[in-house]
Amino acid sequence: MGNKESVAVIQTDEEKQREVIRGWKRDIRKSQRELTKNMNSYKLAEQKAKREIQACVKRGDQASARTLAKNVLQVRKAYDRSYSASAQLDILTSNIDQQARMMRTTKIIQQSSEIQAAMNAACSVPEITGVMQEMSKQMMTAGIIQEEVDAAFDDMDGDIDDLADDEVDKVVAEMVAGQLDQQRVQRGQIAQPQQQGTMQPAVDDIDSRISALTHD
Repeated sequence: MGNKESVAVIQTDEEKQREVIRGWKRDIRKSQRELTKNMNSYKLAEQKAKREIQACVKRGDQASARTLAKNVLQVRKAYDRSYSASAQLDILTSNIDQQARMMRTTKIIQQSSEIQAAMNAACSVPEITGVMQEMSKQMMTAGIIQEEVDAAFDDMDGDIDDLADDEVDKVVAEMVAGQLDQQRVQRGQIAQPQQQGTMQPAVDDIDSRISALTHD
């Protein structure tokens, strides 16, 4: 009788552990969807900023073009952060799967430094920090990690004036490069000498505006 009760307890514990692991994987998938949504919004924000920078360069609005370029740099930083966190979640999923396989064989969950590191890295994105912190509490209880994860991300709304001028200059030049190339191609395709002549000043004017923006 005692043996049957012992087996029932072990089976119950295993079922609870499997359910906990399934819950973690659901939370990870949800967090990855959030990160993907973030990255898509960052791409759209950069595309919008590119159009606005081009318009600023055309009208000679140096201050606005440089401010927008600084915003682009911050958007790219946020994108890279989300991309890195998503990669860490992939690693986390792989390690959790490995723990699940080990549990089926040894009936125990072992401590994992890889999971600890992936959890810490994933906490760099504010939008998923809450989920990661809650998951870390459960993992501590299960004995997989030694300590709870802490939010460890920079202030994304920091002072954009701290960005280096050469970085800003490169972004401005990058944003208008395609516009200039397109105009040069159009100019080359026009056979009439008088039309070619009217296009040259327009391109030269934009070139001079870029030079003013990057050497102001």
